[in-house]
Amino acid sequence: MQNQNLQRSRVLQKQRRKAPSKLPSNPEEVEDLRRSTAANPLIAFTFNELKSITENFRQDYMLGGGGFGSVYKGYISEDLRQGLQPIPVAVKVDGDNSYQGQENG
Repeated sequence: MQNQNLQRSRVLQKQRRKAPSKLPSNPEEVEDLRRSTAANPLIAFTFNELKSITENFRQDYMLGGGGFGSVYKGYISEDLRQGLQPIPVAVKVDGDNSYQGQENG
């Protein structure tokens, strides 16, 4: 059983993709990211869309937080962007001292 879990872990590690080193900051960059991940069900959002989803990162929407940042509940509504299905989501905001997703030199 332990050997199966170890093999499964290795498979998952091999399937992970490298995260982009820079997140998109404007609508054109978001659209470029969408096009480059057409085969992947990744949906990228602008910061303004994330503010809308979390109602400006309301404190009473915070689900938790710690050394790696804060997590807020949110809701993607039909009017946010054409073609999106309404769905509740969690949005993670990296903390100032968090280096998750960043490469070390």
